[in-house]
Amino acid sequence: MFLEIAAAYRKYQAPMGRLVYVGSAPNGAEKSVQLAIDGMKAINSSIKPGAKAGDVYAAWKEVARKGGLENYERHHCGYLVSIAFPPSWTGGSMVTALAPNSQLELKTGMTFHTHSWFTNTDCVDYFISNTSLLTEKGCEVLTNKTPETLIIK
Repeated sequence: MFLEIAAAYRKYQAPMGRLVYVGSAPNGAEKSVQLAIDGMKAINSSIKPGAKAGDVYAAWKEVARKGGLENYERHHCGYLVSIAFPPSWTGGSMVTALAPNSQLELKTGMTFHTHSWFTNTDCVDYFISNTSLLTEKGCEVLTNKTPETLIIK
């Protein structure tokens, strides 16, 4: 079951997502879960003041490459979120993404919906996403009450 939801506080959006297996997980799910967790760790460690959005994507992509997914590409591994009104939580009509080769400079106070997303690959599908805030010390995950580990209900 693909779950992607958002909470809002004074119109500030905080999306998060998880893939939950119902009944049982398919063979190989543990490998995909670990790949997604490692990808999220790479994203979080790359989000820091002065970094480029493309460098964050490159760090996530390196996890995919090391995991055997040499040719796996996504259009981004996250994007900016902020004050927004339905139906969007991006704060505008355009998505400002952590995309390949983006030269967007990351600055303190930016908030992101980060994704470590592996679907339609040679691996079992799995994804996690969180809302994170860039502080002077680095990336702070705000949606941290739901486990990123394998969830079976």
